[in-house]
Amino acid sequence: MKLCTFLKSRLDSVRRVTRETLQQIMVALGPSHLATLVKEMMALLTRGFEVHVLVYTVHSVMVALKGMFKAGDIDGCLQDILEVCQKDLFGSLAEEKEVVKIARNVQEARSTKSFHTFSLLAQFISDSCLTDLLLPLKQILTSSFSHKTISRVSECLRHVVMGLTDNTFVSVESLLIFTYGVTSDSIPELTSTVTKKELTPTQREKLSRRQVDTFIIPAAPRTRYGAITATAKVSTNTNAHVLVEFGLRLFHTLLKKERLRSGDYRGFVDPLVPMITNCLNAPQVKLTTLCIQCLSWVLKMDLPSIRANVDSISSSLFALLHKYAVAGLSKGDNFSLVVATFK
Repeated sequence: MKLCTFLKSRLDSVRRVTRETLQQIMVALGPSHLATLVKEMMALLTRGFEVHVLVYTVHSVMVALKGMFKAGDIDGCLQDILEVCQKDLFGSLAEEKEVVKIARNVQEARSTKSFHTFSLLAQFISDSCLTDLLLPLKQILTSSFSHKTISRVSECLRHVVMGLTDNTFVSVESLLIFTYGVTSDSIPELTSTVTKKELTPTQREKLSRRQVDTFIIPAAPRTRYGAITATAKVSTNTNAHVLVEFGLRLFHTLLKKERLRSGDYRGFVDPLVPMITNCLNAPQVKLTTLCIQCLSWVLKMDLPSIRANVDSISSSLFALLHKYAVAGLSKGDNFSLVVATFK
């Protein structure tokens, strides 16, 4: 407790020495005491530049303990560390990092360590906490429509994939089940959930008899001086593709790192094939490219779902080539899609 108060110092040198001392103490005590340290620091470092110091110090201590973590060590402090990361990435701290004066005066504000912290959390959590790790990011996706915020969530998810594929405490079976759960929950949200109300025969007859007055001129839209402006329609499903991309990227990375070669996981992979097939028609080019990259590995397996969906897969691939394979295409997302499809 006394040592943590030195992190409130305005001097960079004092804070740096304090962090190094904390790292040495935690290495001596072991990762099981990490939860206690995080709670003490969260209680002390609450205002102004101190919160930047908190984020930076939590990350530095986790890096020092990286080779010592055992199953369950992270679980007890997962929620606290996630709260710290959320403040850093999506709260007022994120805006402060863009202020030149603050970044110049506070060393800890010059970099963003929370992305790598997400990777460390994913690398050392147990399978019972997989949903807890993803839930805060999912809540942000459903409530925010800012491009900058969604980009940060995507970057967090990319680091989570990197951590999970290196996690030795979570079995491949659990990761595949988790992948299926995330992807299957999000895919229905890619399509519109609005259903048209069925009309009765009487209503249809009345509607057909209605005559439109062609002489009525629609009101002109007002200018910005007086103004009614059309607002973009948004939905909670707008960012559903981000979670689908996360699930498929995790699956693709597991395939690339050959984590599935150690056993027979065809029973876990087979249910993913219909979902991948459906995503081939998604409007997001990056998502479609990821589906094709997954298929290039899955087609090598003898799966019932592959045989059942082979016609749908082949027709979708030819349709994609017809749409995107044009002369002069040499870079960008469309080029990556075409290259993956030809492979």
